Amino acid sequence: MTEYPGLFASSRVREQGLLCERGWEGLIREICEKLKETDVVFVQIKEKFGQLRIYVENGNEEIWRYLEEMEEKSAKVCEECGEAGNLADSDGRYFTTCEECANEDGQEYKFHTRFSPGRRSPIHSNHPGPIFFTHKISGWQTKLVMEHSSLFTDSEMQKWELECGRGWEGLIRQICDQLKGKDVAFAQVKEIFGKLRIYVENRDQEIRRYLEEMEEKSRKVCEKCGSTGNLAVSNGWLFATCEECAKERGREFRWLEDVLKEQSSEETDGY
Repeated sequence: MTEYPGLFASSRVREQGLLCERGWEGLIREICEKLKETDVVFVQIKEKFGQLRIYVENGNEEIWRYLEEMEEKSAKVCEECGEAGNLADSDGRYFTTCEECANEDGQEYKFHTRFSPGRRSPIHSNHPGPIFFTHKISGWQTKLVMEHSSLFTDSEMQKWELECGRGWEGLIRQICDQLKGKDVAFAQVKEIFGKLRIYVENRDQEIRRYLEEMEEKSRKVCEKCGSTGNLAVSNGWLFATCEECAKERGREFRWLEDVLKEQSSEETDGY
């Protein structure tokens, strides 16, 4: 932390420390080097569902996408020793490990089949909500999967939840209707950095562009209720919300547009 005081200016992260093991030190240093000349401030650095998770203030689209890539990269690095690893689970606990470190723990484990070569590893929701490892699939999701079974042929997609709130059901149904009959299959449907993210197999450029458009559209739809909303930020956590749902959470929040305008104004005043 002393090497990157600007990034660790938050009292919260200084008091908590880094809530992960030393094996990810190399990844975290790489992130620090990348961001040290920016205005980013770390709010929390932790392990969650077996992967590195970093919450920041003063981020932007480029920075959030970079952090997403690094979080995904952590799923292939043993958290204990830093060697090449993979996500494993032991009695419902998920952790990224190499075989040697996993065996040293003396617990039964299995490497998670969802992380097969060439596929993106999931980064779980950035906010409290249904945890797909432990909760049964909700009714609206079951109905959606059954109605569009050809898009959900991936065995893991049939087994696990869509990792987002019901407010985006309308968007997902619209996507399903657009893609039905095409030779594509969903690999994962989730929320990340406040927007809907859909990973598909067998996509072409046209489908990729369409999904990117729908993902951008999701930032204007409240993830909880489906009403018109916008991106908000609270303690470094981004979420798409309407004002009513944001206030119901009982946490302080600001609209991201206002935050970015302030940052832009401060940069302009600096010249």
